[in-house]
Amino acid sequence: MEEVIEKAAEQINRMQHYQKEVQSRIKSLRNAKCDRLEERLCIEVAKKELDCKVAAVDSGFVVKSFYSVDLLLVKAKAAVFEYGNNVLKKAQFWPELEVMPKPILLGHSLERDELNAARSLYRLKEEIGLAKHVLERFKPDVLLLDGSIVPQQADKPRNDSELRSLYKSLISDFEELYRTAEERNCLLVGVIEDSRGARFKRIIEESFGITLNGFSDVSLANVLLNKNERTAVFNYSSEGEKHYVLSDFSEEWRNRIFAFYLKPSEIDLPIRVEFIANEPNKIASIILSLSSFHKEYAYPSVLIEADMRSRVNNQEIEMVLEGLTKRIKGEFTLMRRERRPFL
Repeated sequence: MEEVIEKAAEQINRMQHYQKEVQSRIKSLRNAKCDRLEERLCIEVAKKELDCKVAAVDSGFVVKSFYSVDLLLVKAKAAVFEYGNNVLKKAQFWPELEVMPKPILLGHSLERDELNAARSLYRLKEEIGLAKHVLERFKPDVLLLDGSIVPQQADKPRNDSELRSLYKSLISDFEELYRTAEERNCLLVGVIEDSRGARFKRIIEESFGITLNGFSDVSLANVLLNKNERTAVFNYSSEGEKHYVLSDFSEEWRNRIFAFYLKPSEIDLPIRVEFIANEPNKIASIILSLSSFHKEYAYPSVLIEADMRSRVNNQEIEMVLEGLTKRIKGEFTLMRRERRPFL
């Protein structure tokens, strides 16, 4: 065991040493020009005095496995903050009353990889549906999603999967959300706190002939950016029609998804911000202002509120399971791993 730990530590030390050597070169690129990006890689962002209505949507979920089915419990919640002269004037939430998580049954006909996709697809379905409702009901100036404004590659089922129709329906929901936001002059923004993306890194490698092994987009942006700066804007994909997920979107939208990284705090990592192609400077200023309340956790406050309210707690789980058990005549037994008397 000692030998294994020693080897792992050596690998980590080598990687960190390499990254330190490369960091000086990365920093020298701060003011470099790139034909594929904006004039500079790093752009200063000014905080915007908040005088607008900002909505945020998030969802929480829990999965309970039975011998016959998997039970997915999903709860989507929205927070709507109205600001005037940089002061929070009003906070609203939707649904207004506490609601129980929605139970969704996933049959055992699904393969394991399909089960994971199903959980994500149903959760996104609830979240995007609520986002559209919030847009129409509250008419916010900005609507934030916790996460990407595009489904992820792991969410896409195989062509022969029974989830295919659900996936196509979700793509339509996303496009309808984009369209509704644009029609209502609302800035639709996705904020990702722990991005694993590598597109920005690849653009830098290809444009400047530098190898960035061991770096992700976030670690690269963290070296490049100072506090209150963003990276240059880059497109989600250079060829949307060939992208694994964007190719399923219509031509109207597949090449209009853009992103940048923003660093609101000196001691926290940058966040990834995704948006439909409009007003990156305005979006960056608003997200910066919303994310500057805690230096160790730089994230939009309205999204934090939506996240807290969307969590599925143990009491809710027990109430749903108890209600189902009372109404089901046949055997409805949790999998053994769900019934362990010890942690």
